[in-house]
Amino acid sequence: MSESEHPYNLRKLIDYIGDDPVTIREMVGIFLQSANDLSSQMLDSGMKNDWENVAKAAHKLKPSLDIFGMDELMAPIRQIEQQAKNGGHTDETFNLVKSLVQRLKSIMLFMRSDYQF
Repeated sequence: MSESEHPYNLRKLIDYIGDDPVTIREMVGIFLQSANDLSSQMLDSGMKNDWENVAKAAHKLKPSLDIFGMDELMAPIRQIEQQAKNGGHTDETFNLVKSLVQRLKSIMLFMRSDYQF
């Protein structure tokens, strides 16, 4: 699979931490755990109409999506955070959360496979 076909891009991460494969793998592992936790928190909080915690989880997840080059998820995560902060307590917001989490989990499967987690 070419780099352009990957649903993530580690260029920013490598620019930041260097290209040591061990360090990169460690960072991927940390990302996988934290992204899983934060995406679950967003879903759980959305189901409980706890939009403040949806916004907090989205805010925490946003920089990780950026540094791991998940550009297609940047607009949705910003939209989720903004809507949740602004009282967008709607089905639309929760549907955005579900869609983002589904896509993120798909990308994480690629990462788990690529880095053998």
